Amino acid sequence: MRTNKKPASLVTHEGARARNITLRAQLRRSVLSCLLWESEFYEEGEEIGKRIANLTSQCMPEDVAGLAVEAREQMHLRHVPLLLLRELARHPLIKDRPQLLSKTMGRVLQRADEPAEFLALYWKEKKQPLSKQVKRGLAWSLRRFSEYELAKYNRDSEITPRDVLFLSHAKPKDEAQAALWKKLAAKELATPDTWEVQLSAGADKKETFERLISEKKLGYFALIRNLRNMEQAGVDVLEHQPDAQRLVQRPHPGHVHRVGEQPEVREQRRHRLQLVADHPVDQVREVRHRDEPAGLRRKDRLGLPGGRAVQVGGCGQGAVMVAERGQQHVVVGQFGQNAGAEGLL
Repeated sequence: MRTNKKPASLVTHEGARARNITLRAQLRRSVLSCLLWESEFYEEGEEIGKRIANLTSQCMPEDVAGLAVEAREQMHLRHVPLLLLRELARHPLIKDRPQLLSKTMGRVLQRADEPAEFLALYWKEKKQPLSKQVKRGLAWSLRRFSEYELAKYNRDSEITPRDVLFLSHAKPKDEAQAALWKKLAAKELATPDTWEVQLSAGADKKETFERLISEKKLGYFALIRNLRNMEQAGVDVLEHQPDAQRLVQRPHPGHVHRVGEQPEVREQRRHRLQLVADHPVDQVREVRHRDEPAGLRRKDRLGLPGGRAVQVGGCGQGAVMVAERGQQHVVVGQFGQNAGAEGLL
C-alpha cells in the first residue's frame, strides 16, 4: 500500500478549499462560535461538542485553561467553558500541572449554579470519584457566593449547591461564611428576594419591579425579559434606573418601517425595540414571521443547494440585508411568536 501520497485538501462544508490552521486555532474557533449543544447551520450540536472534546485532548492544558477563561470572562459563555473544564480534568497531561485545573475552575465557575452544572457534565458518561484538583476548584468557587446567590440557585435538581459543599469538603474563609454554610447544609437559607418569588406570592407588580430596580436586584437579562411586564404594570424603567438608557432606546417613529401589524401593536413593538444608545440609526426595518409552528423549517425556500433547511426568520433578515445594501447604520430587529427572541439582533 502506498504511503507517499499528497495529503487531501481541506474543504469547507460548501466544498471550497479551506486553510489549514493549528489545533489550538481550531479549538478556539469551535468554542467561541457556539452555544453548547445548540445546532448550527451545517452541524448538529452533539457533533460540535464531540469535536471540542477531541481537540481539547490534543492541545496543551495551558491553552485549554486560557481558552476556558476567555470564553467565560470575555465572551460571557456559560456552558461551553464547563465542557472545557470537564475535558481538562481528564487531559493526559493535567497531572503534571498540580493547580492548573483548580485555579481555572475558580475563575470560570462564577455563578452559584455552575459548580453543580459542572458536576452534571463530569458525571454525564458515568459517575466517578472527584479528583483532588476538582474538589479544590469547587471549594474555591463556593467561597465567592452569598446567601442570596446560593438560595436563588438551590433548586430541586439532581445536584444542588448543598451537594457541592459536601463533595468538595470546602473550608470557609471566615466565621460569617462558616455560619452561612451551616445554614446551607441544614437547608435553612433565607428565601431569595427575586421577582419570580415576589410575583408568585401575589405582590404588586409595579411596586415589586420598582423596588428591585432601585435596590439593583434585577439583573441585566431579567430587566430585558420583563420589559413587557413592566410596561403593562406602568413602571418607568428609565426613571428608576438611569443606566437603562444604554439598554433601552426608543427610536424616532420616522425611523421605523412596520409591516402587516395593527397600529396599536406596531406602537408596542416600536416602543420595545432595543437599540444601543450611542449607535447612530438611519433606518430600522422589522421582519415579521409568518404564523408557523415553532421550529418549523421549509426546504428549498430560497433554492439553496443540497436542499438545506432555512428558517423563515433567516430568510426575512437576508432579504432586508440585500434590500438595504449600500446604506449605513441599518439595524434589523426580529419579532414575533416564533422569532426565538425579541430585541436587537
